Amino acid sequence: MEPEKLVERARAESADAVLVSKVVTQRDVHKEDARALLELAKEQGIFEKTIFLFGGPRVDHKTALELGFDAGFGPGTRPSDVANFIYYRLMERLGRPLVPQKTAHGTPDATVPATGEKLERRCEGDAAAAALLP
Repeated sequence: MEPEKLVERARAESADAVLVSKVVTQRDVHKEDARALLELAKEQGIFEKTIFLFGGPRVDHKTALELGFDAGFGPGTRPSDVANFIYYRLMERLGRPLVPQKTAHGTPDATVPATGEKLERRCEGDAAAAALLP
């Protein structure tokens, strides 16, 4: 999906999170596309109130943060790890942060599975996100 269509859809749906997985990685095309997506999200006013996650064969947490995403998930990431990250981040934004618990897989929630590195917040406080949940 083109970045314009993805941002348009996320805005129309008032999405809590946008997950992007890039398989095409020749000559850092995945990074260029990722930057374009985030620039459009900023222009459309959804960047600050939406969780942006980046994944793919050549994506890691550090790269995703450098590009401006909330987190990056590379090879070996379980869907439950991504879902747990989103859940914990949404709870933080609602002012109800939770203590990370061990998952069924033995990895702490809100942690990058491959490295065990604690995820850092992309931005502090987001009162607008509270309006996105019932």
